[in-house]
This record gives sequence, C-alpha cells and structure tokens, in this order.
Amino acid sequence: MTDRILRLQHVEVRVPDLELCTAYYTEVLGLIETARTDNQVFLKCWDEREHHSVILREAPTYGLDHMSFKVGDAADLDYFTEKLQAVSVPVKRYTTRERECPGGLGVCHAALLYLDGFAGS
Repeated sequence: MTDRILRLQHVEVRVPDLELCTAYYTEVLGLIETARTDNQVFLKCWDEREHHSVILREAPTYGLDHMSFKVGDAADLDYFTEKLQAVSVPVKRYTTRERECPGGLGVCHAALLYLDGFAGS
C-alpha cells in the first residue's frame, strides 16, 4: 500500500449550456473533446494519456459535481474509504463494471470512490 494520492484524475463540472461551455473549453482553453453523450462532454489536454480529465455535464446550475483522484493501488482505496468513514463521511464505491466510458470505449477507471451527497444536482 502506498497510502497516498498520486494525482488528480478528473473533475466533473455542471454547466447549464453544454454547447457554449464546450466551445469555451475547446476553442479558448484548447482542450480536446474525446467523447460525448447526450448530456456530457469528455475533454483532455493535448499531452494526456488518459481518456479525459474534464467532464462537462449539463445541469440547471454551474458547479463542481465531483473530482476523482488516482491512487497507487487497490489497498489505497480501502485506506481512504476507512479514513473518510471514520469521520462520518458516507462513501460510495463503484466497481469497474458499473462505470463504462461513453461510445463503447471500455472502462474509464479501475475503481472510483465518491462521497455520497457531495455531488450536486
């Protein structure tokens, strides 16, 4: 067990106008669109090896929906789950089969750890 977070994996941002915000993130900031669903756009920077680092999700208001972190191994997920639950933070864990990438691209993440109630509307 490495007992540490390696890096930020991705952020999901709520946006009321998906097309306008996609244009801003791609044309102004220079991110690359990698996939799209009916209500989400997946983006990354030009030098990234991962599928995406930013997700724009259509929602009534702007805000940060969630962020995910990459850890060294599966034991680190257990460690952080226990650490969060010890201070009464509810945690929801997803298996790889529960979180598929859009467009049939396979599994986006080996494992995800979400704080229940943190994600907004």
